Amino acid sequence: MRRLVLLTTKASLPYTAFSYLPGDILLVGRESAGVPATVHEAADARLVIPLKRPMQSLNVAVAAAMIVGEATRQLGGLPHGQAASERW
Repeated sequence: MRRLVLLTTKASLPYTAFSYLPGDILLVGRESAGVPATVHEAADARLVIPLKRPMQSLNVAVAAAMIVGEATRQLGGLPHGQAASERW
């Protein structure tokens, strides 16, 4: 089963509170514009990285790395020498 998991500032569910599954497709939008409304509607889950003030945003690459790291942690990590493409 594949789910489209969108990282967006318009979500209310923290990325650490979501249960990731093998096969999830993690999607981030452009830093300047995000993703179109049709993508928001098509997403199976929408996640946010909560930030404390005065922080307003994170670089999209840093945000993506945080989400991938949490998903990998929840799924038990990668055995030594195994590529992500072999695992998921």
